[in-house]
Amino acid sequence: SEPVLGNSNFGLTWTNAPPMRLGLGIIGDAASVSGVNAFGLGLLIHVDLAISTLLIPLNVKSDEAGAEFVSLPLPANPALNGLTVYAIGIWAESKADGLACSQALGSLVSSRGVSITLH
Repeated sequence: SEPVLGNSNFGLTWTNAPPMRLGLGIIGDAASVSGVNAFGLGLLIHVDLAISTLLIPLNVKSDEAGAEFVSLPLPANPALNGLTVYAIGIWAESKADGLACSQALGSLVSSRGVSITLH
């Protein structure tokens, strides 16, 4: 649904994640369009962890189809109007399932980044 202030049904959906895996969602207020190899993991992260002044970690768990929805109800706070945040998801692929195609440390994979402007 739309990122409208006061929307109690707002949330993020990830797809194409490794199935049945616990992952990490990250929301921040600074993007890295080209991606940053944070911590030298060999994984491009599209939220700039170094300059974000707002960082929100999220537990995400994909279902059998590799999808996940995380509910993020938005407060009806006018001070947030126009705020843009950026989000990504990170998971570890399972070598046991034959899904490990990532060259990153621990077979980590990430989603494409998304920008969200609250209104």
